[in-house]
This record gives sequence, structure tokens and C-alpha cells, in this order.
Amino acid sequence: MVRGISYIAAIAAAFSGMLGAGAAQAKANWTRAETRHFVFFSSGQPAELETFAIEAEKFDAMLRARFNIPEDEIVNRLTIYVLPDGASVAKLMGDPNSGLAGFYKASPEGSFAVSNRDRADSKFESSGQQVLFHEYTHHFFSRYLPAAYPVWLGEGFAEYYSTTTFKKDGTYTYGAPVWGRAYGLVEGKQIPIRTILFNGTEGMDARTADIFYGRSWLFTHSMMSTPEGLKTLDTYIADLNHGLDPKEAAQKDFGDLDALDKAVEKMERQPLTMFTSKLPVTFDAGYVAVRLDEPQSRLIELQLQRRAQEDKVPARDALRALAAAYPGRADVLYELAEAEYDVARQTTGEAAENVALAETETAADRVLAIQPGHARANVLKAEVMLDRYGSKDGNYIAARKYLVKANRADTDDPLPLYLYYQSYAQNGEHPPEIALDGLYQSFSRAKEVTDFRIALAYALVDERRYDEAIQLVRFLAGDPHGGAQGKAILAELLQAKQTYEESGEAPPADAKGASAQLQGSGNS
Repeated sequence: MVRGISYIAAIAAAFSGMLGAGAAQAKANWTRAETRHFVFFSSGQPAELETFAIEAEKFDAMLRARFNIPEDEIVNRLTIYVLPDGASVAKLMGDPNSGLAGFYKASPEGSFAVSNRDRADSKFESSGQQVLFHEYTHHFFSRYLPAAYPVWLGEGFAEYYSTTTFKKDGTYTYGAPVWGRAYGLVEGKQIPIRTILFNGTEGMDARTADIFYGRSWLFTHSMMSTPEGLKTLDTYIADLNHGLDPKEAAQKDFGDLDALDKAVEKMERQPLTMFTSKLPVTFDAGYVAVRLDEPQSRLIELQLQRRAQEDKVPARDALRALAAAYPGRADVLYELAEAEYDVARQTTGEAAENVALAETETAADRVLAIQPGHARANVLKAEVMLDRYGSKDGNYIAARKYLVKANRADTDDPLPLYLYYQSYAQNGEHPPEIALDGLYQSFSRAKEVTDFRIALAYALVDERRYDEAIQLVRFLAGDPHGGAQGKAILAELLQAKQTYEESGEAPPADAKGASAQLQGSGNS
């Protein structure tokens, strides 16, 4: 059922203040909860977390039904850290005044999102649930509906579905107004539609970016609200994914852009539509929770700090102290090993890097001495051997043995499969069929991970399957955080295809270098 809402009328009546600064995060025991599709960590009340987690499962079920996405044969859960409030998220990221309330990051280590437990005091504020739904939409589209979405459309989809709500009977509504974008749309300086369509948010201040998000959502919302608009969006996305120039695609599918600019402005004053389901969403949460002890809780705080912050040294130093206090705990030592490896990858100078890698290997060895079957510790051991010793003295062969152990310990983990393939490709060896099959499996389980996507693209190039490789890389070109590098790789592959078609000779492809270029992309 579709019903209209007057957006501008409510704005004209009054507009409340933005979110206030939250209190500093208190030390508390965290709860770890698992559902079918998620792993949650929260320092809040367990009952509150259960409600939050079940709503997330409902949201996943709604998106699967909406886009006809079947359940995964092998579930690769998304980790979600739930902080007390939006201010805690901004503080975590080192900018308390940024207004950042959550984010999402795709990573070979494991994709994760950060949200908060804020309750909206008015419709002009975003709740923690709305933030999570926004970030999970990014994850869902990246994993299950990957395409060359321009920045405006990726953010527009995330905003559009973020306002989804569920009633007690299981019915749901999506496409409600994103009131939090109201002030920017009404009071802010309007951004031309050409800027929305053809640029990202790079270089924009927070206020301008807010207007960008608002106009992106409003245009997306209008297109999603009619059969004609949906058909136009489908055609537009298809055109982009077939390589049509973005400006040509926009003019072809949206018509006169000056007229479109005026039309989007009028949308701010027109009723908006939203969808209400007639049938309840069906889902199986499978909720299980456990309260973590003090060292486990501290470990989660430091794990999040390590994964979220750019500077890895503070988390590494704190983990060293925690490991000194709990020298017999494999979980603490493993997290220390990851932190040591993070620091090693940021270290410049061969001598300093070798010292940092030695620290990583020592920490990984301590984990394996306690728990030989620890999957990710075996992965780390292999990575350090490859980085520290290279191909000397058969270390590629020895490293692969650790990757095999990791795979046997956790057959569902995509990371050992990816690294097993890379142990051949980056050593200049032709990967055997089993390694290539593993690469396909790793990508199928985590299509959102840039490293997996690039490796598979270059593997396809090696087989002269240029069109498939190019299609994989087009997805990266629209990444708001790695689009420039993605476009560079796309240009390289397009040139490689042209060279091959003209001469029949394939130029060498540098998968290792391309992957390194895009390390760290995926925040949203």
C-alpha cells in the first residue's frame, strides 16, 4: 500500500536541534550476541541488545524479500559494534564534532559496521537503528547486488531504506521521509543536480555533504516511488554497468538536466510516498547471547579501536599491556598479533618493518603454542612468513601449510582461501586449479571486499576473460572512498583488453600493486 506524506509542511512548523553530545563511554562488561546473519558486541543492557538484533534480522529478511535474494549456503556474518550514542562513534574516530553516528567498512579481516544505541527524541533525529539500517544497506548492496552505483545512488538507497520500521505483527514500512536531512534541504545552499550525479563527497565539508546526502535521497526516493521511476533507474544502472559514460547515461535516462534540477527542487514541496506491507516479514533470528568477562570486554574495546582508527599504535600498545596481564589467553594474544601486524603494514623502512613483523610472528607463535588450531593465528603466521621471508628457502611452501591448517580449522572463512591463491600469484607462479577455485569461493562469500574482487579480476584477465574482469572492477569505480583508484584499475583493464584485441598479446597485470592501492577503502 502506498500513501502520501507532506514533507515540507512539517518542516515549516518547527525544526528541533541536532543531537547533543553524549556522555563518555563508561567501562562496562560487553555482551556478545549471535543471530543468523550478525555478530553483535554491545556494552549496553542485554535485553536492549536483543531487541536491536532482532530488528536487524527483520531488516535483512525484508531486503531479501524485496530483492529476491535467497539465504546463503554458507553464512558469513557481519560484525556490528553498538556504542552508547552517536557522540561515542564520533569520538572513536577522533573528531567529536563531526556528527558521525556510524559507519561501515569492508575488510579482508571481516566486514563490520559501527552503530549506536541512541533513541531519537524527535523525527528530525536519527536513531541508532536508523543508522544501522543505513550502513547495512551499504553492506547488503555490496555483497548481494554489486553494481557500478554512482555515489549519489548508493547513498540514496541507504537513506531510503534506513527509515524502515516494523510493527509488532511483523508488517513493515519503508521509504518514509528522512527528516534528519530536512534542515539541509530547506535551509542549505542547493547543490546542482550535475554535482550530485557526477561527483562524490570528496572535499566537501560536513554541511555540504549533508545537503548532498539529502538531495541524493530525495531524488532516489522519487524514482523508487513509481513504476516508471523504477524502470528508469534499472535502465540507468544497466547503462553504467555496460560502460556508458555517466553524463551520457544521465542525459539518456533522465532527460534535460536543467529541467531535472528544477524538478528535484519541487520534490521538496511535494508529498512523498512510502510502502507498507500487507504481509509480515518472515525470519529466523536464532538469537544467542553471552555476557563477556572483564578482559574479554576490554579486548572488544581495543579490537574496535584497532579496526576503526587509522593510527594503529595506541591500540597495539594497549594490547601489549593487556597481554602482559593475561599471558595465557589465546584471544588476547591473537588480538595483539593482529595489532602488531597492522603496525607492521604502516611501518616505513625495511629494518623497522622487519622488527615489526618479528613482533607479529612472536605473538602469533604464542597463540599457536596455546591453541594450534586457531584459524586466524595460522593465517597471520602465513602472512608474516610471506612478508618477512618472501620466496627464500621455500617459505611460500611453508606458509601455504599454515593456510591449509587455517582452512581446515574454519572451512567457511574466505580469508585463507584468498591468501592461498595470492601465495602463488604474488610469487609469479601459475596458481593451480584448487587455488583458483578457492579464490572464487572467497569472493562469493564476501563480494564487498575490494582485495578479493581485484584478485579475481586479474585472475580472469590471465584467462583472457576481459569483459568479466572489467565488470568486476566497474563496481569499484563508484566507491566513494576508493573511486579514483578503482577508475585507474578499470582504465588499465580496458587498455589491456584493447591491446589484446589489437595484437593478440596480453600485457602483464599487476594484481599485487592494484590491491595495495585500494587498501583501506570501504568506509561509509
